[in-house]
Amino acid sequence: MDSDSYIIGEWTVEPKLNRLSREDENGVKQELILVPKVMTLLQCLKEHAGQPVAQEALMEEIWPNRVVSDSSIYQAVAQLRKALGDTKTKKEYVDRVSGQGYCLIAKCNPVTSEAKPIVSPQETQEAAPTFARRNNTTFKLGLAGIGLLSLTFSLALYFNSGSSVGGASSGLTSVAKQSNNGVDIHKLKSISLLTLDTEATSEKQLVALNDVILSQLSHIGHMKIVTLPSAHETPSTQAVLKGSIHQQGSDIRVFLQLEATKNGEVIWAKLFKGDTADLFSLQDQIVNKLLLLFKRSQSSALSAKESMGKHSFDRYLLARHLWGQHTPIALEKAKNIYEDMEKGGQLFPLAAVGLCDTYHFLYIYADWTIDKALAKCSPLLDAALIEQPNLGQALASKAFLLSRSSQPEQAEELFKRAIRLAPNYAFAHMWYGNFIRDQGRINDALKHTAMAYELAPMSAIVNRSLAYSYLNLHDLPEAAFYYQRSLSIEPNYTNRAAEELEFLPLTSERVQGFNKWLITHHSALTKQPSFRLKQAQIELALGHHEAADEIIKTINSNEVSNGYLWYVQASYHVSIGELTHASQLFNRRSKLNPDSLKLALPYIFSLYELQNYKQAYKELLDAVPELAFEDTLITEQNQDLLFFYLLLSKHLDHPVAKLSKRLEQWFAINADNWELRESIPSVEWLLFSSEKQQAQTMLQGMMAKGWLPDTNVDPFIERKMKRLFIESGLGEEQFTKILADNRQQSLSSL
Repeated sequence: MDSDSYIIGEWTVEPKLNRLSREDENGVKQELILVPKVMTLLQCLKEHAGQPVAQEALMEEIWPNRVVSDSSIYQAVAQLRKALGDTKTKKEYVDRVSGQGYCLIAKCNPVTSEAKPIVSPQETQEAAPTFARRNNTTFKLGLAGIGLLSLTFSLALYFNSGSSVGGASSGLTSVAKQSNNGVDIHKLKSISLLTLDTEATSEKQLVALNDVILSQLSHIGHMKIVTLPSAHETPSTQAVLKGSIHQQGSDIRVFLQLEATKNGEVIWAKLFKGDTADLFSLQDQIVNKLLLLFKRSQSSALSAKESMGKHSFDRYLLARHLWGQHTPIALEKAKNIYEDMEKGGQLFPLAAVGLCDTYHFLYIYADWTIDKALAKCSPLLDAALIEQPNLGQALASKAFLLSRSSQPEQAEELFKRAIRLAPNYAFAHMWYGNFIRDQGRINDALKHTAMAYELAPMSAIVNRSLAYSYLNLHDLPEAAFYYQRSLSIEPNYTNRAAEELEFLPLTSERVQGFNKWLITHHSALTKQPSFRLKQAQIELALGHHEAADEIIKTINSNEVSNGYLWYVQASYHVSIGELTHASQLFNRRSKLNPDSLKLALPYIFSLYELQNYKQAYKELLDAVPELAFEDTLITEQNQDLLFFYLLLSKHLDHPVAKLSKRLEQWFAINADNWELRESIPSVEWLLFSSEKQQAQTMLQGMMAKGWLPDTNVDPFIERKMKRLFIESGLGEEQFTKILADNRQQSLSSL
């Protein structure tokens, strides 16, 4: 942390990074990045802490040599207050002094170095000398999925004044009493688990040893467990438990050491010894030590050792290792191992869950249908739950099965029970989030998919699930961010060419990619009928209306969601000019979930296109009433909607000067750190602001990148683009020619 950092209230401020950070009640670090001008405002108020600063002085400091209006200050102050947590009724940081300006009322303090935790001599003596403290050293780590965890743990600790921890009786740790901010390991609230370094071992099974440890720890209550596969991922917690596995012949040694994140000092260290002939005992030894260290218990243990065959645990580890590779060949090998275990009566409950996970991944990454995967899973899960009824992973898998079998009440009950028993099992949160999202409970769905992401931020599947949650909330920037993040984790994802069209702009290049993908993955259209609707949308983008209609007619309503089917049907009617029919379909779709903005907007846009501005205005405010509030904070997420509200208001001759000025100031404030996106709303704003030349440049830039009308983003997008070409002076003829060229380019490589 740089020397200019300071603390105000519960926030640590790092001016050079434009960053605010604090810890929530669970000890998890939260970070906010301020736009530079808002940080400049905070710095100016801090320099006069306790004294009001006149608006003129703030303007000169924040916008030197520029003429700006008072609303610029109002917007910057509003953004600062929101970041710090001030509200209209509770002002703890920034207040306005009538006639004198703004004042920072919270006390500022310098950042002081905290007392360093002390290493237990008893524990460090147990560790091999070669594992002494290694500051700034990163282990070579393998990428882990949700299940393939592994054990470099970063732990969110509570620092308590004057506490002493452990003692000789535990034999685990003895942290010296601290006068200030001492570490109390027993009061941990969250843990981040990273991957054990397995470079010094030749046993593939040992890579998956971490998965079992995660499965054990996922049943710990009152402690959040986050998985991170790489030391390059910065933990948001306060300590890191680093580890490695070493093998010499049949001898296995696992070394773990707990370090404070801020200063790298060792808090606890331990060397575990085992044998390749009995890996179960080794993992049991590690888990029991950690449970004792953290003073936690499990709601359900892995399994009784005597219920396993001699080699079943090792075979489970190998199968889990193969499962984590996410390739059809590796998944088939994992399936064969599990099924051999089943035939030999060695499929203990967690291994049964592993086999179900493998079936599910064969649906995602190979050519299995979901019905086939679920049918194979059902008897396995029933048997596992008879033997171990509190195994959270099995309950979550059973709930997922029920959710896909039209048994929502039973699924809901089992999901809740699974999460209660295994609160750190990311798949449980993800599946439950997907389930309630399909029911239209979009905000609750986001909470659970976000929790799944907190627990497994480097899982590509979890990132995709979170992206879909944001997509359903019509938060397109966040949706695109998490989907692109999933691709950075898993760039060769099987269905990438089809699914990325939900999140990324449709271009000639992506259409080419989709059509090439269809050649080698044609069975995916049968396995996932929703991809056929995606194919129909591609045909609409290419101007092939009849082909799109033929594809739509092949799809039964029981194969895909009604909402998606009606949307594509309506988009087709828009493309052939049947706006009234399209509006009726959009209206019908919006009633599936009256609280969903995603469902409401196409209907509202259809009313606008039909020039029914009065009804469109009413429907928009019913969906987003805060658009009419004068103090609604403008953000990147809502500025498009606010501008659409402005256009509607203008059509109805409502006063728009105040909102127009606020939007203008928002763009001015964000000019330094927010590059104007190439999009139709951005062009509309430029034309509204009489920036015709800039609008032309943006339109030409979009078309030069292979722009195609993406009905997935907006079913009226081709009509809007044509209108913008005309209004900007480029003309309809140029639009028609460039669009035809882009469409031809999309087909040129086929």
